[in-house]
Amino acid sequence: MSFVVTVSILAVVTAITCAIPGVIVVANKDAMLLDGMGHAVLPGIVVGALISGSVQSPLLVLFAGAAAFLVALGTRWLADTGLIAEGGALGLVFPSMFAVGIVLLSLNFSNVHFDVHTVLVGNLNLAALSQPSYLWTLVPIMLANIVFVGWLLPLLGACAFDDRAAKVAGVPVRALRLTTLALTSLTVTASFYAAGVMLVIAMMVLPAATGRILAVTVRLPGISLFSQILGSAVVIALIGSLVGFWSAYRIDIPAAVAITLAYTLLLVAALGSIFLGRRGRKRAPAFA
Repeated sequence: MSFVVTVSILAVVTAITCAIPGVIVVANKDAMLLDGMGHAVLPGIVVGALISGSVQSPLLVLFAGAAAFLVALGTRWLADTGLIAEGGALGLVFPSMFAVGIVLLSLNFSNVHFDVHTVLVGNLNLAALSQPSYLWTLVPIMLANIVFVGWLLPLLGACAFDDRAAKVAGVPVRALRLTTLALTSLTVTASFYAAGVMLVIAMMVLPAATGRILAVTVRLPGISLFSQILGSAVVIALIGSLVGFWSAYRIDIPAAVAITLAYTLLLVAALGSIFLGRRGRKRAPAFA
């Protein structure tokens, strides 16, 4: 198998891995938490490197995931106190975590070079070249996301659309939210090398948003709305990752950037089809 095909498979796996929890995060209106989680990856990596003694240790993923989860828990806790709105709580927690990471990095790894461009937008080629086993790190996380969502799909759908009614019905809303945040933290961390701090947010949010637009616009009989949104998001992730990667390969730009642009075009196309459809219905003549 050629290197380019291997990287394209990595792009697809990364996209699908991000899209699945992204649907739940967007439905729960927690999309901005992804920003905080992405920035918390840095202090987690630094702490993991300090404890393991190596910047190549697999423990870095676990520590980075724990740091991302800590941001989510801290934001939730501050918001639940009622003293600070959720947006303000996130604005307090993740800059503090990021600042701690910068301090630890400056004090302990001043001789290690960190490419800011790679940190922000990732590098699929570098991830596949420097870490050949990176794909096999993402695949189990993708499978875990699929199993979790597939097993608890009705409960997750109930929590996403009406968590109060779900609580009354006996659904363990808090436990599901915490488990979702834990898997999301792990996904953000594992996708860090491929998509970077900023674009991992787009790879989670854009397919979910586009999938929701398509599912609401074109309802399929016999399928729940949440299931249709999830399926649409995965298809969008698959198409966008392939189109974006091969476009990046042709015009020589970062793959994650091209994938994000492909997602954006698909979102614009979905919005445009809704607008044109509504405009057409308004102009359609009425017949007795």
